Amino acid sequence: MRELFAWLAIDASFAKNTLGRPDYWAPLSRAAIDDSGDLRGFEFSCQHPRWHLTIQGSPLAVYMNYMRTRNLIVYILAHKEKDTTIDTLKRLMQLSFDRPQMIRSLLDDPFHIHLVVSNLSFEASKRHVEKFRRFMHNKMEQVHDHLEGVIKTDRSKLASLTAGLQVISQNADSHIANAEVAIMCAEGICAAHKRLHTTLLHLPPTRAYEATADVAEYILASLRKQKMWFINYKSRKDGAMNLVYNLVTQNDAENNLLIARDMRRDSASMSAIAALTMVFLPGTFTATIIDAGIFHDAFCDNDDGDSSTACVSGVWWLWLALTVPLTLLVIASWRIYHASTMIKRREGVVRQGKKAGYRTLLPGWGKQNVSPRKMSILDGSQKVTADRGAEVGV
Repeated sequence: MRELFAWLAIDASFAKNTLGRPDYWAPLSRAAIDDSGDLRGFEFSCQHPRWHLTIQGSPLAVYMNYMRTRNLIVYILAHKEKDTTIDTLKRLMQLSFDRPQMIRSLLDDPFHIHLVVSNLSFEASKRHVEKFRRFMHNKMEQVHDHLEGVIKTDRSKLASLTAGLQVISQNADSHIANAEVAIMCAEGICAAHKRLHTTLLHLPPTRAYEATADVAEYILASLRKQKMWFINYKSRKDGAMNLVYNLVTQNDAENNLLIARDMRRDSASMSAIAALTMVFLPGTFTATIIDAGIFHDAFCDNDDGDSSTACVSGVWWLWLALTVPLTLLVIASWRIYHASTMIKRREGVVRQGKKAGYRTLLPGWGKQNVSPRKMSILDGSQKVTADRGAEVGV
């Protein structure tokens, strides 16, 4: 390898790239100029993206060395095994050997094989792009089926759909990165090709140069368009993801509504039980008082000797003296506690509103909270009307 690189005058730094670096390296061009200012050679190397998202291998690296003094063009390609781009390139080269005009076109411009490899890499990407597009359209159709009610919406199906959309987002990001790498390679080829012919060789535009430049511009425009479509696919995914989130929210709201209805039925049942308790409680209370021995006897004699009058002992008045004030004290304490709790709650809401930077309207604040512009806040059974731009002050 060392002797080959030395004999072909190949840049030694490309040896690392032939082994396959873990990350992509930028396109590199280098011109060799002698003491008299004439061009002796020109080198250009780049690394094409790996479009396959599940199978990773060594990326396709292409090195070109145009040795003007020897009238020699050297290409070195480092790739993984069974690379479809390289297999196609070999078949094209074999066909070219039987056609002298095709061999001549390969030698007319040093960048011709660079462009062929770039075009083959772009064509190979279409199969992976089509696979991604079919997967995305399948998930989009499922989202529309959920929206139109064709598929019954439940949490398990929405969770599976959300996971699929997340896979679409990750694959779209990977394809966008691959497109950016391919665009960088195409831009590097265009810049190096123009630099070699116009700046270093000072040659007028020829037919071969124009053909190569046109192909380079076509590949660059195609890659930019492909990136544009991937960005569009990701935007569509974002819209579908928001729709799925809305479906999940609506499903949760429907479940909460059902729970609220069940709680309302339970509350009605509890109210019925409380009403029945209030119906039977006075009788129970009266029976408890009578059974406690508050009354002496069932009846006692009055001054006329009539025994039809009910008499009570002194414990009855003691019970009344303790029960009535205690009941009033409990009711008053509850009212004071409830009022203080409501005041603290209002102060907390106002404090949070001021901290967040917006104005808050609390019930019961009166007219001093309404701006001079027309604004009427009525109860829940009436309509709330306001002029546009009306503000509510704190």
